[in-house]
Amino acid sequence: MAAPVDDELIVWEKYPQNPILTLKAHGDQKIDSWRDPFLFREAGKTYMVCGGNLNARHGGAGSV
Repeated sequence: MAAPVDDELIVWEKYPQNPILTLKAHGDQKIDSWRDPFLFREAGKTYMVCGGNLNARHGGAGSV
């Protein structure tokens, strides 16, 4: 994860606690190709929803 340092979004700074999400979050389920992250705030907390694939990029078997 990174955050912009300037208003023109040219210079970015990596978050010092990267990675913020690892494969361990999925337990025994193998997720391939995380994609389309969406971040939102609700009641002072930040949440992320993203897609993935359960079928090693062969199509179908999507997961959120």
